[in-house]
Amino acid sequence: MINCESENEASLDDAIQRAVRYLQDADALVVCSGAGMGADSGLPTFRGTAASPWSILDSLNLDYTRICNPKWFKEDPAVAWKFWHHCQESYLKSEPHDGYRILRNWAERMKCGAFCYTTNIDGHWERAKWPVDSIWEYHGSVHRMQCSGPCNTDVWHAKSADGSLPQCQACKSVARPHVVMFYDQCFIKDGVHETQRENYSRFVDKIREKKPSLVVVEVGAGEDVPTVRKETQWLAKDLGARWIRINPAATKASSIKDGVGVSLQLPALEALQRLDSKLTLQSAAHPQKRRRLSGKVSPAQTEETSQATDHAAESLVPAESAGKRMEEPPQSQRAAPLNPAMQPFKATRTRCMARVWGEGWGLRCSAFAAGCAPQDDMCSLHLKGPTHGRFDGDVPEAKKKEMVQTQRKCLKQGKRPPAGQQWTALVEVPAAA
Repeated sequence: MINCESENEASLDDAIQRAVRYLQDADALVVCSGAGMGADSGLPTFRGTAASPWSILDSLNLDYTRICNPKWFKEDPAVAWKFWHHCQESYLKSEPHDGYRILRNWAERMKCGAFCYTTNIDGHWERAKWPVDSIWEYHGSVHRMQCSGPCNTDVWHAKSADGSLPQCQACKSVARPHVVMFYDQCFIKDGVHETQRENYSRFVDKIREKKPSLVVVEVGAGEDVPTVRKETQWLAKDLGARWIRINPAATKASSIKDGVGVSLQLPALEALQRLDSKLTLQSAAHPQKRRRLSGKVSPAQTEETSQATDHAAESLVPAESAGKRMEEPPQSQRAAPLNPAMQPFKATRTRCMARVWGEGWGLRCSAFAAGCAPQDDMCSLHLKGPTHGRFDGDVPEAKKKEMVQTQRKCLKQGKRPPAGQQWTALVEVPAAA
């Protein structure tokens, strides 16, 4: 049963106090952010209370859902890039507001680490010095590029706009931002996107295994494109996370099906500043009470609670390196280096059985499986079916030809399969000199 509060002004202080308790009790943090997070940096959203007209759209006589479509890079690249150059310049000129610093400070004090799951494409989380290996930019970033074809799976950093149409480095056709668009079948999910996904998967699986107290801070996520809200719901249901939803628009109590949470009907920056102020005041007023966010532990804390917390934090990211990538599994749980072309594969149930792109080498997913039963041998992000097939099975025909071509290209460039990792051998690899 949900214990959800959609707060009016009279009860807002109570809601903030409740959110403060969630933060004080937390050992781990996931920040889930949508477009509303950037509104206080002067970046208008395309929907909701922070929406405002973009002059570039008026000049093109198009709305956001029409221009944010990959077809324009084929039908009229000049129109497409008039809009996306404007986006790049707007995001670069704006500065991450102080709410990013507040969230980063909370993350750094979490005993069991933190992660940022975001659909923001503005690159502000990285600019705000959130650890890059603890960010999943689910919808990509305007500061990265890919081929509009695409002719390959390469992704590269965008250069400063000079008025010309950006080109693919390989085929010289028009390039596009590495951003998920509407009706997009060409967004490249490999490379940097796959690495970010794997980092998040490792973090989530460690949380599931060790069961620390997890809090989710959802900021600026709407219902029209519910990607972030669904992630918050999943974390609440699957990991028992408490959640704090920050959005100036009214929140439906039914939008999260499971878990315990509180909703703050405030803009992102104001909500984060008020929460941080309360945390600071209460830590100063009650230094004898345990405050995870301040790193202080009361001597009166029971040994049982202390041992439980230590167990929950075991093998997770320590406070001094919170937000950094989770450590590798112990040696006893690692699969031995294996080339499927040279010796038979032996299943290891401690790791996910999905095949990931891995720059074309078809690597085995490095995350833990979601369960112990034979049918539960996928990590949480591959339960619905891996894009590149099971590692102990065949590569799907739709991906096999592309993987063969990529492996041949890598070998011609002098690259070799990653040492010490399981990979899918679809071409003959010459012996090392």
